Amino acid sequence: MKTRSDFEEAFRRLGQYLEAVGAGELRLVIVGGAALNLLGLVSRTTTDADVIAVEEGGALVAPNDLPPALLEGVAIVAASLRLPEDWLNTGPSLQMRYGLPPGFRERLTWLDFKPLRVGLASRKDLVTLKLFAAADHWPARGVHYSDLVALSPVSDEILSAAEWAKTQDAGPEFPRLIDAVVASVMEDVHH
Repeated sequence: MKTRSDFEEAFRRLGQYLEAVGAGELRLVIVGGAALNLLGLVSRTTTDADVIAVEEGGALVAPNDLPPALLEGVAIVAASLRLPEDWLNTGPSLQMRYGLPPGFRERLTWLDFKPLRVGLASRKDLVTLKLFAAADHWPARGVHYSDLVALSPVSDEILSAAEWAKTQDAGPEFPRLIDAVVASVMEDVHH
C-alpha cells in the first residue's frame, strides 16, 4: 500500500466486514509505516499495518489472540484488495512486554471504521519507536532509520526519545548504539 487512502480503504472494508458479522467494538493500536502514512507524516510504500497493542477496558494490552472475526476479515480484505495475507499483523507487539513510552496511550489519534477503531501512535512516539528500531539494526540504515530521518526530529525530541530507548535493552553496548543513531540522524536532518 502506498498512500493514506490505500490504508483507509483497507480499514474501511475491514470495519464493514466486522459490522456485517456483528463483531463488537475492537480497538487496535498501529505503529510503523502504516501509522506514518495514516497520520500524513511520511508517505512511503509499506505492505502492512503493525498492531502493537489493543485497547481493552481503557488499557493497552498485547494483542495475543486477535478475535477470529478480525482474522477472517483481514483475509477477506487481503483477497479483495490484493494485499499480503499478513497486511495486518502483530509483529511489534513483543514491545508490550517491556512497555511503551510514558503517555503513549494518551497521545493516540483514533480513526473510526465502526465497529473497528484504529489508534495511531503519535509523532513523538513514532520518533521514539523508530529510534529504538533503528538502533536495534545499527549500523544498517534501513527503513526505520529512513523513517526517522523523514520525521526530521528536533534535538529535544530525539534526545527525549533516546532517554527512553536506552532503557529498552539491557545490553551494555545498546546506549552507545542509540547515541550513534542520534548523531547520524541529527547530521542527516540538518544537512
